[in-house]
Amino acid sequence: MRRLLRFLEMVDSVLGRVATAFSWLSSASVFGIVVLLVAASARRYVFGAPLDLTEDLASLLFVSTAFMALAHGLYTGRHVRLEIFWARLPPMTRQWFDVLAGILAIVMLVLVGRETAAYAIVSYELNSRSDNSGLLLWPWMALIPTGLGLLLLGTVLRTAIVFVKNCLGMRIAYGHTELGE
Repeated sequence: MRRLLRFLEMVDSVLGRVATAFSWLSSASVFGIVVLLVAASARRYVFGAPLDLTEDLASLLFVSTAFMALAHGLYTGRHVRLEIFWARLPPMTRQWFDVLAGILAIVMLVLVGRETAAYAIVSYELNSRSDNSGLLLWPWMALIPTGLGLLLLGTVLRTAIVFVKNCLGMRIAYGHTELGE
């Protein structure tokens, strides 16, 4: 069981680095939105010619910002938890609730991920483009199931780690991140 725990923690560490890389891409998307909106405003008010792709590209960058940062939220402990309820539970009960919450999250992520992947595939097959500027949509739509998939992998790993630690009677120090790292 301890070998399994070490293996899961090693894979979790690698996935945490991937999540951090995705969060940097998310941050780059925010920067891209700012640059795009400043350029569009300058072009509109200084040169009198708006950029046609501003609304489309800003919206797509916003989608990428949100979905590429999801797993990083899990790995840095910035996900939602009902602290008023949570703080009153005994430590081992909290850990078993973590397992239950993880299982429920996995089910939801599989369902939503499957639907968004199907949507991205249809978008690819139809060669979907945005109305205003004609931007190709499927690469942006593919970011949604990709971000959800990364969150799903992290949730599976974190849930498995908590489960194994519970079975070994180990307590988890809840701190900055979910597993107290």
